[in-house]
Amino acid sequence: MPFVSIVFLACFFPIVFLLYSLFRPITVKNAILLVGSLIFYAYYDVKYLAFLFFAILVTFCAGLIVEKNRNNMILSKVTVVIALVLNMSMLAVCKYSEFVTTNINSILMRMGHEDSLLHLPEILLPVGLSFIVFQSSTYLFDLQRGDVKAEKSILNYALFVSFFPVITSGPILRSKAFLPQIRTREGINFQQFQCCVVRFLWGVFLKMVIADRLAIFTDTVYSNLSGYSGFVLLVCAMVYSIQIYADFSGYSHMAIAIVQMFGFSVPENFREPYLALNFQDFWRRWHISLTSWFTDYLYIPLGGSRRGTFRKYLNIFIVFLVSGLWHGASWSFVIWGGIHAVYQIVGQITRKSRERLADRWGIQRQTVGWRVWQRLFVFILSTFAWIFFRAGTFDQSILFLKSLFSTANPWVLFDGTLLTLGMTLADWQIAFVAMEVLLAVSHCRAFNKSEYALINQSSWIRVAIMEMLLLSVVVFGIYGEGYSASAFIYAGF
Repeated sequence: MPFVSIVFLACFFPIVFLLYSLFRPITVKNAILLVGSLIFYAYYDVKYLAFLFFAILVTFCAGLIVEKNRNNMILSKVTVVIALVLNMSMLAVCKYSEFVTTNINSILMRMGHEDSLLHLPEILLPVGLSFIVFQSSTYLFDLQRGDVKAEKSILNYALFVSFFPVITSGPILRSKAFLPQIRTREGINFQQFQCCVVRFLWGVFLKMVIADRLAIFTDTVYSNLSGYSGFVLLVCAMVYSIQIYADFSGYSHMAIAIVQMFGFSVPENFREPYLALNFQDFWRRWHISLTSWFTDYLYIPLGGSRRGTFRKYLNIFIVFLVSGLWHGASWSFVIWGGIHAVYQIVGQITRKSRERLADRWGIQRQTVGWRVWQRLFVFILSTFAWIFFRAGTFDQSILFLKSLFSTANPWVLFDGTLLTLGMTLADWQIAFVAMEVLLAVSHCRAFNKSEYALINQSSWIRVAIMEMLLLSVVVFGIYGEGYSASAFIYAGF
């Protein structure tokens, strides 16, 4: 059930929020949220509930066993390992079976064993399964570390895993931070509620005015990569960088706003990543919940930076390859992760040399010009990596790159060619103004906590901002036949 659908905005959310507000006992409130979350997820497909219940029951029961046998370290570790294997196996089978089978069949065909090809039955891939598995797995990791005690209430734990604002695209919640809030929490006041509404509308603005408008152009170009000149593809690559940020950060803003409306606190998932000065900084700002998940539960257990320089770089490479594979069962996603690993490693290796070179040339690294150049450099390199991410397959990635460098006709930027690819002149003008607004807000958020700044303003200002955002979405949002507001990019992961 997409956030920007009529059924969510006019039916589901008002009913759940009203029922939630009518009752005071925390148990009743949690029960309402849990039932609402199950209905929300079943809206996509009732069959998906089986996978959700499996993840909940396996990890919940494992937690009870571990808590009961704290003095038996062997049994506790074995229980956690078994539960993790079962949980991760569900993700592996649903998401990667076809990928593995396709690669095995490709090898068999090259070896001339066509009669031995594997045939895989159709396997259901529930929406948001990667987020469900990772979120429930954090509970097992935290439990084994002693960071949390086993949750005794199946209702509370089921709500933690299935909470509807975050179930399809995150942010990934941590059990040690979120489970205590499920047990007890305070409500929000009217000022905070208004700020949540502003934040939600800002997310809708990013999604429907920017991301969905730019998607018209990028989808058109990617549907016929060999039919366009290199400069069109160059524009497409840069546009997609903005599109995916507006799409995913828009979802995160909406999700966090909804979570906060129910009195919960959840960490930020984006902090203006395109204002990053290097790629270490970029990954502290982009999809923060996933980055911290891989850092805490994969990078550090692998040894982090404690086992020498070579091992540190190897660990970085492993983490980014796994991250790429987590995003999608395709070699293009693995390559995308590998490219970012190279960016990280090369950046760290050359950091001191670059600083000495800058000192030798008299470059003042704190100047605005130098920082703009650093941010532009990060944007260009990340845009190149997004090509493999958007293409979806290795062959499409290669075709994009071949077409990108095969023809160079800069006049397509001025001869009206861009107006024949789905977006009209008015669409480009709206997109440009909207992106300027995004840039301005990003700079404001970079220097202060805009949510707290809003709280300090009068209600009239907050209402005015709501009205402007709502009017912008109604007038400039993308609607029409064939439009699907459910097409959040990260919902597919």
